Amino acid sequence: MQIGENEKFLFVHPKYPNKKFKKSIESIQNYKAINPNQVNVKELLNHDKLVFTKKSLKEFTELFLAYLFYLNKPKAVVNERVNKILCFNTQ
Repeated sequence: MQIGENEKFLFVHPKYPNKKFKKSIESIQNYKAINPNQVNVKELLNHDKLVFTKKSLKEFTELFLAYLFYLNKPKAVVNERVNKILCFNTQ
């Protein structure tokens, strides 16, 4: 059995993925690549394997903690709607 055969992979890449990352996952079948800001329960349930890079895990953790504890605006927030929901000061 080859990697990716009959399995769905969810790759979480940093906010700004590099070319090497994009090229390295192209050979895998049944994958989806998202940034930490797009991780949600539906995506987690629809995939068999979840893979973070070191940087994306750091960004995701920062986002998650900000959502829980309303900390300062995390660097990984790129969505203005999310920004408004979290009531971060954007000035």
